[in-house]
Amino acid sequence: MKQKIKNLSSKILNLIFPENIKCMFCGEELNQNSYNCTCEECLNTLPFISRACSRCGTQLNEEEYGVCFRCKTKNYNFVEAKAVFEYKDLPLQVVHNLKYNNKRYLIKYIVKYLVDFYGRWNLFADYVTYVPMFSKKEKERGFNQAKLMAENFAIQTEIPFINCCEKIKDTRSQTNLNSKERMENIKDCFKFKSEYKKDIKNKTVLIIDDIVTTGATTSELSKVLLSAGASSCYVLSFAHTQLLPMQTETTNN
Repeated sequence: MKQKIKNLSSKILNLIFPENIKCMFCGEELNQNSYNCTCEECLNTLPFISRACSRCGTQLNEEEYGVCFRCKTKNYNFVEAKAVFEYKDLPLQVVHNLKYNNKRYLIKYIVKYLVDFYGRWNLFADYVTYVPMFSKKEKERGFNQAKLMAENFAIQTEIPFINCCEKIKDTRSQTNLNSKERMENIKDCFKFKSEYKKDIKNKTVLIIDDIVTTGATTSELSKVLLSAGASSCYVLSFAHTQLLPMQTETTNN
């Protein structure tokens, strides 16, 4: 019965939001020049990250080379983070529609951009995981978008998905916290599930998330994974917020 209801819901969703007909970003109709549910105009104007920081993955400013101003004085527990888009304009709207308007049909298209990027990245992950939410908050939203993205990514890439961590502290929102406050807020909030110890030992883990800003959350999760025996952690997100030097202490994640 549950499966029938799920299938019916999926059909209704496809009627309301038909696939492969309208652009996921602007809503315009697609044609032969479209790609991945994205119209030609959006493909030409989307804020792809073209000059990424070699550590955190943010779009570099014109005066920056190699690493951004933050990464010159900051250490992360992950080796490297990458993102497809800058978190602004159309990508921001898509993430908002996914998280707050429950448009989960966007997942496979969002993930396709991640898969395309991963195919160009010189990285071979043993496992794919995600940034967990506190159970109460996940129940309130009805889903964890990062988990759905990681599961879909695992299917498309055939990299094993591992659900090995949980969030054990109901941390306050990272919004309006500066970089130092974010690190303190997220400290010790993740726990590794001991039954996965043998699986993760000496393995390379790719963490999937929708948005990265300061990298505090993914760095804290990486610390937990490394402590459990992982050899290295990497991060791949749909979008990354670009921070200017004067914004470092005020912009949210």
